[in-house]
Amino acid sequence: MVELLHSASCARIHYHPTARVLEVEWLAFSSGEEFRDVLRQAISLAIERGATGWLANSEHMRTLREADQQWLLTEFMPVFSRLELQRFAMVRCRDAMARMSLANVTGEKAAAFLPSQVREFETRTGALAWLGQSQSEALSEAA
Repeated sequence: MVELLHSASCARIHYHPTARVLEVEWLAFSSGEEFRDVLRQAISLAIERGATGWLANSEHMRTLREADQQWLLTEFMPVFSRLELQRFAMVRCRDAMARMSLANVTGEKAAAFLPSQVREFETRTGALAWLGQSQSEALSEAA
């Protein structure tokens, strides 16, 4: 059963305990401290829950301001990289301008901070299925 761990006007943070996946679901435009607070909260919750997968559900995200892009690369990503994540999935934004701004922080500049297994999806369902595979594979190996 999916747990809602945090809710703000711009995003919700869910936890999928069976797959050990933390999901940040962006709902609307967000910037500055509101944007950063959601991601700080997500980091804390991922540590607390022992998440091994991260889903950036960016389907409804809007363009990131340049200051937020810089913050992601210089402040967030170094902390994010210390999480014990095996997989990172992202649901593509519907908004073309948002996709362009996200490409600045998910491309080559961010590659060193991301887990070795990274994929982009058109749907949340596809992303969750892929993220859940790593947990089911680990359970199979342990048996």
